[in-house]
Amino acid sequence: MKRFCGMVFFVIAQVFFGTETLFFPLFDWNRIGEYELSNVILSSTGEATVSFAMNFLYESDLPLWSATGWKNFLLVGTAEEASLLWIDGKSIRKQDFPEYQMVSALASDDSYVYVGVAPSASLLLFNGFEKSVASYTLSSSYIWDIIPFSRGVWVLAGDPAVLYLLEKNKLQRVASLSHERHLLKGVWTEDGLYCIGESSILYLLPVGGTRFRAVAEFSDPIQDITFDGKNLYVAINKTTSQQSSQRKMTERSEVVVFRYEKNGSLSFVFSLSQSRVNRLFFWQGKLYLGAFQNFFIYDPVSGQLSASGYGKGGVRFFATARDRLHMVSEKPYRVFQMDVRAASEGSILTPVFDAGQKAQWGKILSLESLGQVTLSSRSALALLPDLWEEWAPYQKEGIASPPNRYLQVRLSCSPTSRASLKEVKLSGRQMNQAPKIDQFDVMQRGEKLVFFWSASDPNEDDMNYTLSVRRREKWVPLFSSPLTNNQLELSSRMFPEGEYEFQFLVDDAPSNPHRDVLSAFQRSGFVTIDHTSPQIKNFNATLVQGKLQCEWLVSDNREIVQVWYSVSPLDWQEIFPADGMYDSREERFTLIISNFSGGYVQIRARDRSGNESVYGQWLIP
Repeated sequence: MKRFCGMVFFVIAQVFFGTETLFFPLFDWNRIGEYELSNVILSSTGEATVSFAMNFLYESDLPLWSATGWKNFLLVGTAEEASLLWIDGKSIRKQDFPEYQMVSALASDDSYVYVGVAPSASLLLFNGFEKSVASYTLSSSYIWDIIPFSRGVWVLAGDPAVLYLLEKNKLQRVASLSHERHLLKGVWTEDGLYCIGESSILYLLPVGGTRFRAVAEFSDPIQDITFDGKNLYVAINKTTSQQSSQRKMTERSEVVVFRYEKNGSLSFVFSLSQSRVNRLFFWQGKLYLGAFQNFFIYDPVSGQLSASGYGKGGVRFFATARDRLHMVSEKPYRVFQMDVRAASEGSILTPVFDAGQKAQWGKILSLESLGQVTLSSRSALALLPDLWEEWAPYQKEGIASPPNRYLQVRLSCSPTSRASLKEVKLSGRQMNQAPKIDQFDVMQRGEKLVFFWSASDPNEDDMNYTLSVRRREKWVPLFSSPLTNNQLELSSRMFPEGEYEFQFLVDDAPSNPHRDVLSAFQRSGFVTIDHTSPQIKNFNATLVQGKLQCEWLVSDNREIVQVWYSVSPLDWQEIFPADGMYDSREERFTLIISNFSGGYVQIRARDRSGNESVYGQWLIP
């Protein structure tokens, strides 16, 4: 079987920002759990081959819960409705157990098939299809594992967590764990029976013993264990939270596999990022690991780790029958058999690459000697199943998929293909988007014009700010070079009296070539420049028996906003119009002062533009 090869980078940027051209690896072992492999074996060193074919045997509407091989049959148990499927490669026969809800465990030896049914757990023995030999009722609710050995059969049960032994047609209770609810999996060795529950503790029931003892504890609950004849392998699922580049908390999953040796020592074997383990299984000297997506193969002799798969989905458990390896998947629930012949085609489907916004995707660089290996891609503006574009073959000019935010790449090959994927990189560039103006305000403070603005750029580009003014038709920039701050103060004396408009313009020229520069603008309302102070007129004062009464008018071509008076010594007091409101261009004021003994009376007025005027008069009784 010929193969194609590849070398893979180990850092990947799933999201990128900015409009400069970026390059990032297309395939990454550290994210292998996110790839969809179909009839391809991809090693952790980057070597890829077309795998053995995975022959589809059966699909079920019911969950497939357990499996074992016996003589020429592959036996598979279902849940929700308890049934046992007898698959011999030619036909599939179904044996129902209507009084139960699930076939929770299966095992076999040369003589019998052992069937665990639940709830109200029972152990059933058969020596052929519907050929019942014996049945045993347990005091537990569930049977999770059945382990035949030379003296009899171990039965691991749950609710409560009890270990039973079937020996000489007699089922007896051997040991229990009060702090565990279930005994989920066991492995028989010359040291005794190793078991796991729902906790992070590995237990051992020594040969001839009646009590479990803890031999190892891990950081996370143990998912599965298996034995290769010399060493015990233990797999755990680790989940950690981390903050993404957009400050969102995401969960990161990781599989960690350890080796537990006879002297009690633990050693790290390998880990898989972005994966979760379902099952461990030893076959033909290699460790198979079924995950939520794909499955993995570890060679203890060479230390080589590889990934493979049959498309979308993972492996729930493995079983052997007729010297063939079988795999059972979940969602959809299917049964596959590994063939001895190579598959007719293999493919690798990458995770979805997110450019953060609409992007133009470019060439895949360093792709050598394609042969029969072909590349295709599809893109989408939103991650919805119906919105993906059709798959487009890769062209000499680069990615042929339409510009979109999301992109997915597929590599396909045949057994006769040979290619080298060295330092393979995908190029892309966000399509430039115009800046956005979040705020633009013009305020008059006395004789000052104060400008405030803020803007943002979807590409995180650097920006230029330009402030322009017009009184009639033509916009005139106030400065010859762009502004960099977000606030500006100008004297209103720069402008003759009249009505003006101001325009704030932002562009992304510092980060883009001239042809790609985009801009946005926002205009103020009309701003009145007024240099004329209010008029204080018609001041009239009368003094009768020590009481001073004054009247006057204040007028302006803009709104009057504030008026004060003072009687020496200088102490300004605010006064309001006679009608109580500033609602006219001319306001009338009255002032009454009791016990007035004389002094200098002043009036001060301010208009909307901040212009002020003062009028004063000596009044002597």
